[in-house]
Formats: sequence, structure tokens, C-alpha cells
Amino acid sequence: MRPWRPLTYLENEMRKHREEIESRLALERAELEAKLKEKRERLSMVMEESSDMQIRGQMAQMQEQMQDMKRMFGNDGGDGPDADGGNAGGNTARTDVSNAAPDAAPTAEEIADYARYLGMDPVMDKHLLYIAEWAITAPLPEGWTEHTDADGNEFYYNNVTGVSTYEHPLDDQYRSYYRKLKAEEKAKEEKRAALEGGTPRGSKAALARRSS
Repeated sequence: MRPWRPLTYLENEMRKHREEIESRLALERAELEAKLKEKRERLSMVMEESSDMQIRGQMAQMQEQMQDMKRMFGNDGGDGPDADGGNAGGNTARTDVSNAAPDAAPTAEEIADYARYLGMDPVMDKHLLYIAEWAITAPLPEGWTEHTDADGNEFYYNNVTGVSTYEHPLDDQYRSYYRKLKAEEKAKEEKRAALEGGTPRGSKAALARRSS
């Protein structure tokens, strides 16, 4: 016969068993919460990237519409500014510029040069060169006309405000858009590195580790 065991022994065994189950459940719950947190953060990153793609698509569509408007209404005649606008022969100069290559696509070298002008690195920002291409082919906004000065340099004149500038009126917008995307890329890289327990590529800490 087996020796008789007091009830307290069974109670202790049941308590230990219950504690083991609770401990295991707590561990599994913590692992599940960690996985859910990681998935939420990754989903957030995917949604941000999707938003960027949507913005690019909308800008591309707008660019195409502006090109259509340019072909229909822009640079095909009309009255140019007179001497008060900065160039007595402004309309002739504008026509000459447009007739040179109205629909010619910019070369890779021209896009790279314009990218540098906007503050981009054509090598590091290769995936963003479409911004420079958009900028270099952007038509003039309503109210702006293109002229040449006495030295043959192109400049732009606003018939409404009377402002003249050697910079395309939309350059600042494309420059700002590039800086916005670069800032978002940097933030995403830092966030991804934090999730992976590493350091963003190209950071000082990462370079120091590679050089040591």
C-alpha cells in the first residue's frame, strides 16, 4: 500500500502547478504583445511608405496635367512683357527658347546637374532624381513668362506682381519636397535601426564601428 499523504501535500502540488501555468501564460502573453507591437510598427512604416507613393503618383499626375496645359496654352504666342518687364524683346526670346526643343526630354546629365542645383546628390539620391526631372520639365505657373536678358541669360517675369527672378518659380517647391522626403527617409532609417537594435546606415556610430 502507498503511504497516506496529507491533504496539504496535494494542495501544495496544485499550487505549484497553477503557478507554473500562470508563469508560462505570462511569458507567452509578453511574447505575443512584443510581436503585436513589432507588427504594428512595421504596419505603420508600410503605411507611411504607401503614403509617399501616393503623393508621388499625385504629383506625377499633376505634372502630366501641367504639361498638357503647357502644350495647349503655353509658349505658343501671346503678348510678352514690354521693356518694363525687363526685356523689350521678351516675347521673341521666349519663343526662341520654346522652339529649341519644346517636348525634348532632358538628358541624364542635365537631370544630374539640375539635381545638384536643387541640393541633391545624384549618386546618393539616385532614387529621387525624378524630382529633378519634374523640376527641369515643369511649365511656368499662370502669370509667369520667360525672357532673356542682355547677356542671353534666361529669367522669369510675373506679369501680375512685376517680380523678376533668374530661378524658375517652382524650384523652391521641388527643393522643399526633396528635403521633406530626405527628412522622412532619415526618420524611417533611425526608427528601423531602433527596432532592429542597430544604428542607421552611414551614422557616425556605425562608421566608427566599421573603422575600429
